[in-house]
Amino acid sequence: MENGYSKVLIAPLDWGLGHAARCIPLIHMFLEQGKSIAVASSGGALAMLKEEFPNLLFYDLPPYDVHYEYNSMAVNMILQLPKMRKAMLNENRALHEILKTFPADLIVSDNRYGVNHPSIPSVFIGHQLAIQLPVKAKMFSKLTFKWHESMLKPFNQIWIPDFDANPNLSGVLSHGVSLKTKSFFIGPLSRFKYVSNIDEDLPLLIMLSGQEPRRSQFEQVIIKQLENWKEEVVLLRGLPNEKEVLKSPYPNLQIFNHLPTSQLEKLLRRASRIICRSGYSSIMDLAALRKKVLFIPTTGQTEQEYLAVYHAKKGNALFTTENANNILDKLKQLDLMLPIKLENNRLEYLINHALKEL
Repeated sequence: MENGYSKVLIAPLDWGLGHAARCIPLIHMFLEQGKSIAVASSGGALAMLKEEFPNLLFYDLPPYDVHYEYNSMAVNMILQLPKMRKAMLNENRALHEILKTFPADLIVSDNRYGVNHPSIPSVFIGHQLAIQLPVKAKMFSKLTFKWHESMLKPFNQIWIPDFDANPNLSGVLSHGVSLKTKSFFIGPLSRFKYVSNIDEDLPLLIMLSGQEPRRSQFEQVIIKQLENWKEEVVLLRGLPNEKEVLKSPYPNLQIFNHLPTSQLEKLLRRASRIICRSGYSSIMDLAALRKKVLFIPTTGQTEQEYLAVYHAKKGNALFTTENANNILDKLKQLDLMLPIKLENNRLEYLINHALKEL
């Protein structure tokens, strides 16, 4: 299906690898349509996409460089708003420079609020339209929504990576939200496809991700708790830029900094149990692969906390906290559960429908 656009710039946020990962199916789709693609990002997200698509054009954007120093996500964001605002201004300046060498006729920004242009159709990809505040700050929800709506105003469309109806993966984050900017549900975005009759011979796969220092802190916690785990386990650190290999303290534990999509997909298919953060991109991947998962949200990251509880209540996942002393004991319950499951076979149709309205 054709949509009239020939040169597409895709710019994912660099907070962890999730935003880059969910752009992979979009890039594949546009390439299959014969589009010219350029990618603009930073940090691990840029490194990941360079590995996946070595023949594309790549541009560096200034990193947001947000650190989670406090348990409350709200406090972290408020204290770093000046830094984030500066990064948005800098990335918009960088965008104008990029357009001198790559004259895009469509800009797709995954959570980079500064990557938009007044004379080029600009799309924002996001699933958290209704930002979740801590209980003590709920009285500021309407004010936060208005602020977020103003941040989205420069974009021509919002693409929501979920389905409009039930079942869905994002709950109140995306549903029942009315924005002035025209929004379209494009279905979940995953680079993986379900394959039946795969032998799940890997008892446990652990996937780490997210901002520092929380990623490293949780890594230390989970490795310590693996001391009494006797079955095979693989730990993915989520560090595509890291060259130094972390030595495994146990004979049954394999540790990788990062794996390309093809190798990661094989591991995921083999895994009978998975432990990971309840980031939305991870949820979309696990739903596509129909996996049994124990979610451990980052403390104070209200979006992850909401999603972990939401899917636990739906009965398709378990969750616990990152400071629990018996994380591995929870895994026994996974064997009794049905996997999380939701696939998107209409991506091209849904995106072309949105682009016709652009």
